[in-house]
Amino acid sequence: YLIALGLASRGTGPLTRLAASGNEGRLRRLRTGVAAVGLAGALIGGLLGWWIGPALVDLIFGAGVAPQASVVAIVAAGSAVALMGLVAVLLLVARAATSAITVSWVVAFVAATAVLLVASDDALTRVALAFIVAEVVSRALMFAADRRSAGPVAP
Repeated sequence: YLIALGLASRGTGPLTRLAASGNEGRLRRLRTGVAAVGLAGALIGGLLGWWIGPALVDLIFGAGVAPQASVVAIVAAGSAVALMGLVAVLLLVARAATSAITVSWVVAFVAATAVLLVASDDALTRVALAFIVAEVVSRALMFAADRRSAGPVAP
C-alpha cells in the first residue's frame, strides 16, 4: 500500500488532463476496471488470507502470534479495497470534487464505529470488520460521487 501510495501521485496529472478534456468514456472505463480488479483482489486476497495468512504471520513474527484465519482474510480483503481507494481519490481530485472524499470518509467512519459497537466480542474480529466496512463504504461512496461528477459520455 505504501509503495502504491507513493506512486499514486504520478496519476494526478494524467487523470486531471482526462477530466479537463472531457474524456468521460476513458475515465468511466478506468473506474469500472479498478472496481473490478479491486473486487477480484479482495476475493482472492481474502481467500489467500484465510488459507495461508496465519502461517505467514507466524513465519514473519514468530509462532503463536497469528490471529484467526477469518481475521487475516478480512484484513487481506480490506487491504485490496483500500488500494482501490487510491484511484478513487485521484479521480475525485482530478474532478475537483474533493468534498466528496471528506463526506465518504465521514460516513465510513460512522459505519465503522457502528460495527465496533455491535460486532463480535473478539476485539481483533471487531476491528477487522470495522476496517473492511470503512473501506467498502468509503469506496462505494467515492465511486458514486465520481459517477455523479462525470459529464456526459460521448457515443
